[in-house]
Amino acid sequence: MENIKLAGIGKRILALIIDWIVISLVQTTVNTIFFSGAALSISDLLRGDEIDTQALAGIIGTSHLVSLAIYLLYDGLLTSSDRQGTLGKMALKIKVVNESGQKLSQNESLLRAFMKIVSSSICCIGYFIAFFNKKEQSLHDIVGKTYVVEE
Repeated sequence: MENIKLAGIGKRILALIIDWIVISLVQTTVNTIFFSGAALSISDLLRGDEIDTQALAGIIGTSHLVSLAIYLLYDGLLTSSDRQGTLGKMALKIKVVNESGQKLSQNESLLRAFMKIVSSSICCIGYFIAFFNKKEQSLHDIVGKTYVVEE
């Protein structure tokens, strides 16, 4: 790991913004296609008509689970691919490696993706950790034993 240059926090933040845009577009498209029936229920609610709140809660809950699955697949599979990063990281020519400087396995990548969800919980505090440690690792990097480096 001595010869590897860590990616700066600025590049990592920009990559994250690009990824949020990509994921939001995909999630919105998928949810629109599969859950357009929920729009009818919501419009009924706005008109004051009676609706099945349990059914609506089920649709919303399922929509959130689908969005979570999309995110985990996007981040988990792309990070464990030969490109070693999401579209945002690819655009900025940075990648994710393990402590040995090697490509992540799918399990390591999925753990890291799941921990990114934890990092973003509670006001993104897990991301801010990177500002206060020498290796610029966020919570998900520390738990996953990973580094974001320049290509």
